[in-house]
Amino acid sequence: MRFIKHYWPFMAGSLVLLALLLLTTLLTSAHYEQSREHQLQRLNQTPGLGATWFTYEEGLFHQRGELHLNLVDPAQLLRALGLATQAGLGQRLAQMGPLELYLQVDTLLLPGYSRSEARLLTDRGSLALLQESGQLQAGSLLLQWQTPFWQEDQRLQLSAEGWQWQGASEQLYLNPWTLTLTRTERGDWQAAWQLAGLQLSHGDRSLALRGLTGQLQLMPADDVWLIPQLQAQLQEASVQQGEKPQLLLTGAALRGAVHESKNGLLTLVDMQWRGTIDQLTLHQPSQRHELQDLAMGLSLGGIDRQGYSALFWSAITDFSDSKAWHAALNRVTRSGFHLRLSPSQLRMQQGLLRAEGEITSRPFDMAQLAGLASLRSLLQGNLTLHADPQLARQLSPSAEQLSELQQAGYIAPTEHGELHSQLRMVNGKLSANG
Repeated sequence: MRFIKHYWPFMAGSLVLLALLLLTTLLTSAHYEQSREHQLQRLNQTPGLGATWFTYEEGLFHQRGELHLNLVDPAQLLRALGLATQAGLGQRLAQMGPLELYLQVDTLLLPGYSRSEARLLTDRGSLALLQESGQLQAGSLLLQWQTPFWQEDQRLQLSAEGWQWQGASEQLYLNPWTLTLTRTERGDWQAAWQLAGLQLSHGDRSLALRGLTGQLQLMPADDVWLIPQLQAQLQEASVQQGEKPQLLLTGAALRGAVHESKNGLLTLVDMQWRGTIDQLTLHQPSQRHELQDLAMGLSLGGIDRQGYSALFWSAITDFSDSKAWHAALNRVTRSGFHLRLSPSQLRMQQGLLRAEGEITSRPFDMAQLAGLASLRSLLQGNLTLHADPQLARQLSPSAEQLSELQQAGYIAPTEHGELHSQLRMVNGKLSANG
C-alpha cells in the first residue's frame, strides 16, 4: 500500500503517456492510409497509367502491401506531363510496349512518424519477361522514404545494385548507384546522387563513366523546373571504338545556377555556369591532343523563359529534332540575349590560352537571318585573348599568316612574351586592339 501511495502519480502519468502514444499511433496510421489512398487516386487519374494496391498485413505499428503499376499508354502519359511535343521520346516508350512493375511495401508506424521501404520485384511483370528473354540482368532496387507528420519536409532515397541491359546492338552496364530526393516546405526538391560507374555500348563504340556524384536543387515554376543550384563531379570518362581509345577525360566538375527575373510583361531567365577539367586527351588517327587545367565560366542572361523551357526539354528528350530546336531558339532570339565568358583558361602541351568577353544581341527573328553577315549586324561585344607564343604558332595556319595578323594590329605582344588580342564588334563591324 505504501508503494502504491508513493508511486501512484508516476504510474498514472505512465498510463496517460502510454494512452497518448497509442492514440497518436492510431492517428498516424489513419493519416498514412489516407495519404496512401490519395496518392493511389492521383496515380489512377494520370492518363496512360494505372495503379492497384493490395494489403497483405495491417497492424498497429506495421503494415505490408504491394503496389502494381501499369504503363499502358506512353503517349497519354507524356501529354499529362506536358511533353506532348516530344515525339521521339514517345516513340521509344511505345516500342517497349505496356510496362508492368510490382513493388513490395513495408511501413513502420510510430507516433507522428512513418518510415516505408519498397522493394522492386524483379521476378514478376515486365522485368521478369525481359530477364527470361536474356535482355536484362536486374539487381535489387530499394526505395525508402519517411514522413514526419509534424512538418512538410519529405525524404526519399533510391538505391540499386548492378543492372545490365542487352539490346539488338546496344548494351548498358549500370554499377551500384544511390539517389536521394528531399522535398522542402516551399515545394522545392533537392537531389543528391552517387554512381559508381556506367558503360554504354553501341556497335563497336562504347562510353564509360566512373565516379559520378552531385547535388541539384529544383524549384517548380509554371511549366518548367528551374535550377537554383547544381554541382556535379566526374572522376573519369572515356570513349572507345573497338580497342582504340578516342577520348579520355579525368577530374571534371560543373557548377551552375538558373534564376528568374521580370522585365515588364516578360519573364526572363539568367544562367550562370562554371566548369573545370583536370585533363582531356583526344586520340586521332594521325595525332594525339592533350589539354590540361581547363576552366571555363559562362553566363547567359535575358533569355525568354518559354524559350528556355523548350530548349531544356529538347535537350533531354529529343536532341535530334531540328524543328523543335529552331522553334526554341526563335523564342530566345525574339527577346535578345546577353552572353558573357568569364575568365577562362586552357593549358595545352604548347602553352596556356586565356579568354574572356561578352556578346549582346538585339531582339530578332530567326527568319530574318540571311547569312553570317546579317547575324553579325545584330551583335555587339568584345573578346580578349592571351596566348603563349608557342601555342599561338600552333593554332595559326602558318607562320606567315601569324606575322600578317601581328602587322595588321590584330595580335600584339605583351611584356611577358604572350600574344594579346582584344576584338570588338559593333553593328557587324570588327576591330582589334582599339
